[in-house]
Amino acid sequence: MTTVRIDGAAGSTRASLAAPGVRADFAQALEQRLSGWVTNALGSAGQAALEPFVEGGRIKVDRLPAEAQTQLAKLQDAAQSMEAYFLKGLLEQTGRERLVEEGGAMGDFARDMMHQAVADHAARGPRGMGLAKLVFLSTAEAVVKGAVSRPNTTRLETEA
Repeated sequence: MTTVRIDGAAGSTRASLAAPGVRADFAQALEQRLSGWVTNALGSAGQAALEPFVEGGRIKVDRLPAEAQTQLAKLQDAAQSMEAYFLKGLLEQTGRERLVEEGGAMGDFARDMMHQAVADHAARGPRGMGLAKLVFLSTAEAVVKGAVSRPNTTRLETEA
C-alpha cells in the first residue's frame, strides 16, 4: 500500500491509497488472503523473489505490475456487475413496490430502471451483499500469483 505524506498547517497526515481501480476493501481482503501464501507456501528463496511486491509480510496490490492491476480492476468491475445482476433479479421477483397502479409500458420501464439503479448502487457500495468480493477473491488470487511468478522481462530488457 502506498503511503502519502500530506503536509498541512497542523502537521502531516498519512493516508493509504489502494491500487488504481481496485477498491481499498477489495485490495485489503486480497492482501490478507495471500498473506499465508507469502509466509508459508514459499521458502526463503521464494520470498526473496517476491520482495518487490511485499511489505510487512503481505503482497501489496499497488506494487503489482500495471497489467495485473488492470486485470484486477476489470475483475472487480465484472464481479460487481454480476452481483448487481443477481440483486436486480431478486428485486424483480419480490415485486412488492408499485410505481404505477395500472402498470403499462412506462410503469414497467420505470420499475425496471429503479431495480437496476438500486442493484447497481448496492453492488458497488461499500458493503453490498459480499458476493462480488467473494467472486473477486476467488479469481484475483490466481491473477496475483501469476503476475508475481513471471520473470520481470521488462526490467531485464531495460538493463541490457
